[in-house]
Amino acid sequence: MGGNRSTRSAKQLPTKEMFFTFASLGGGATLTFVGGFAGVLIDADDEAAYISLFVPHDFRALKSLKLLVIPIAANAAMTLRSICNFAHNEEVYNTHEKTVDDSFIAGTNVLHEIDVTDLLDTLVVPLDNNDYVGIKVTRIAGQNTNALIVGVKLRYN
Repeated sequence: MGGNRSTRSAKQLPTKEMFFTFASLGGGATLTFVGGFAGVLIDADDEAAYISLFVPHDFRALKSLKLLVIPIAANAAMTLRSICNFAHNEEVYNTHEKTVDDSFIAGTNVLHEIDVTDLLDTLVVPLDNNDYVGIKVTRIAGQNTNALIVGVKLRYN
């Protein structure tokens, strides 16, 4: 059968997902929980949650990066700032850096994914396998943000 190579369908790479929880907190933020979900509560200016991850060896392309939050305030408009650094082993930690602000409204205690793919997707040098990634999530000064930062979901193939 064989056939002409140009008529064969390309083999699809499987999509994989990994979830990374918070690694640390700063600026007066507190570690707390909602039900069985632990996270960093961001409810004042200058508070921060830190998330670290390693890009797996089988990574070929970024599909999405989503920040999981649980809003504590009732249906209030909230804005979070995410600052991302990534680099390979033996590169300076901020070889690649980007900042993104995201606004959202969600119900109290409702799991809410915020698409932060732009942190990694629109850089001149794309994310690569074996990169180390650090993400800092903060409340923008003067905003009404009151949310539990749980972690990020990396989706790739």
